[in-house]
Amino acid sequence: MAKFKDKKGREWSLDLDVYLVEQIHTRTQFKIDKMIEEGPLGIKDVFGDVIKFGQLLWIMCEEQAVTRSVTPEDFARLFNGDVFEDAGEAFVESLADFSPRQQRTALKAVRQKMKELRAETIPILLEKIDRECQKALAETKAELASSTSVTTTPTSSASTPAVEG
Repeated sequence: MAKFKDKKGREWSLDLDVYLVEQIHTRTQFKIDKMIEEGPLGIKDVFGDVIKFGQLLWIMCEEQAVTRSVTPEDFARLFNGDVFEDAGEAFVESLADFSPRQQRTALKAVRQKMKELRAETIPILLEKIDRECQKALAETKAELASSTSVTTTPTSSASTPAVEG
């Protein structure tokens, strides 16, 4: 069974079944069966809408939350970026476990590829950010140097017209 921990360290289980699929569809208009059919493209759709994904997680964890006296608002406040990412991975695992055998293999491969892609993408993004910061810094220094040279150029009294009164 797929699990994730919230930012307080409490563990939540995600175990998708037909009842939850129906509840998710009724309450969020999100179609789990479409996601299973579309594989990676369908999975991308749910992660693209943070609010809808949060609602989906609430529906999947609602029974656990009720036993812990956690309200929907309390539940939403238990998420930060890392928890959201972990919950996403747990959701994909739960979706794979719920899927027919052939699709399960594909969904588990998607989950693994998501991890690999993240690991490969982060260093590239950090390098790009560093390059952009260095470029912006060089441009700022150049602008400051040119504005300083303009304002510090001494003017001679010969080129300044005399004010007559």
